[in-house]
Amino acid sequence: MTYTVGPNLGPPPGTSSFLDSPSPTARTTVSLDATGLPDGVHVGSLEFHSVFDGVPSTTPEIREVRLDVGRHHFSNHNVPLRIEGPGVTEVPIELPEALFEVVDLDVALSMDYLGGDLGSMTAVLISPAGTFAIFYRGGIQDIGVLVNTVYDDDTNPIDGGRGDLARFNGEPTAGTWKLCIDLEGGESGAVMLNESTLRMHYQPRTPDR
Repeated sequence: MTYTVGPNLGPPPGTSSFLDSPSPTARTTVSLDATGLPDGVHVGSLEFHSVFDGVPSTTPEIREVRLDVGRHHFSNHNVPLRIEGPGVTEVPIELPEALFEVVDLDVALSMDYLGGDLGSMTAVLISPAGTFAIFYRGGIQDIGVLVNTVYDDDTNPIDGGRGDLARFNGEPTAGTWKLCIDLEGGESGAVMLNESTLRMHYQPRTPDR
């Protein structure tokens, strides 16, 4: 993978700072060697060298990069989303109409508790076919477990036997997937949904489905 920033390596003529200039352009490319990688998440790193008055810094800044081979990410883009309760809120994730079926599904969730006197919360994913899996059911103040969490049957399965993600395998991908957040209790409260992403590996549907 190569990453290029440029060509604006300094404020353009006639400007006093980067704040007065257009943002530098960035280009990311992935070599054809990536097509030979096995499916899954591959981790690498990028080095950033700052240049001041033509002199590069001696200590580069290291950033981690992830290449998710064989998967497509589908998210609800209206995030962050404040969800107030009590009550049930459905967060849709629309997938295009195409003749594909799920091979493997991971789900990324990130949520913060904003306060209030709610008693508990349940988070459920429902497919267009009506299949569901419960990701969380418990105390509202304990949802720190849902901060930047990726559920994966192989490395981080759903806890408590509430439905593994393999139950979605073979289902059509197209349609409206729904993340349902049920906030329960006699008093009001709220959570902030920061991410709800389906990380899906799919293939063309078999003729008999």
